[in-house]
Amino acid sequence: KIKHLRLRKGLSQMDIAESIGIDASYISKIEHGYIPRSNPNIIRQIAHEIEVPTNLLYSAELKTCYDEQVL
Repeated sequence: KIKHLRLRKGLSQMDIAESIGIDASYISKIEHGYIPRSNPNIIRQIAHEIEVPTNLLYSAELKTCYDEQVL
């Protein structure tokens, strides 16, 4: 979900990582599910960077809820 939204905004993992002060590898790990319980503050910052509600990043209904409306 995060990767899909990030790419729709034209952002790289490095773009987001630099903006929020973390390593790009951490973004990669979140996107690939290697960090299943990510720090909620990091998730909020990522959501802010890709301009979506935080709960969307936790939602299982990405396509049906926001794909065409928000993006």
